[in-house]
Amino acid sequence: MTATPKTDTAQYTYTFSNWNNACGNRLTSNCTITANFTRTTNAYTVTWKNEDGTTLETDTNVVYGTT
Repeated sequence: MTATPKTDTAQYTYTFSNWNNACGNRLTSNCTITANFTRTTNAYTVTWKNEDGTTLETDTNVVYGTT
């Protein structure tokens, strides 16, 4: 059985975490098994450059949506 997560975006990455099995260990009737995903906010590297192309500063692990 495979589970397909939501499509990753610029803001979030989705990773499979576990199955929510409301059926128990034995299947005796119709049931639903749900895949659960962990949502992680993406972080980026920001490089500040001068107009001549020289690097002024590099900031790592800048979380999406922060300034």
